Amino acid sequence: MLHIVTSSPFSSQSLQTCLRYSSHEDEIILMQDAVFAALAETPYANALAQRSGQVYVYAPDIQARGVEKKLVSGFPQIDNNAFVALTVQHTQQINWQ
Repeated sequence: MLHIVTSSPFSSQSLQTCLRYSSHEDEIILMQDAVFAALAETPYANALAQRSGQVYVYAPDIQARGVEKKLVSGFPQIDNNAFVALTVQHTQQINWQ
């Protein structure tokens, strides 16, 4: 299953809820303000790094927010083509807002 999180973890519980209900095989994409969850030295980045499932960060949203150099390493950045490929690959998806 693919989980798409779009809200900042600093203003919403959507990431925490996603982590609670996702399985270790599920993949997560952080988009829009959810990219702030991948900032270094946050409890959210640590929680995401401990997952066995893949976590992706949407590159256009990272660039739009100017946080390219503040992200934890280990979360692949994806572009539009990779985003589309992931949505095609996963027939089941949940959008967490």
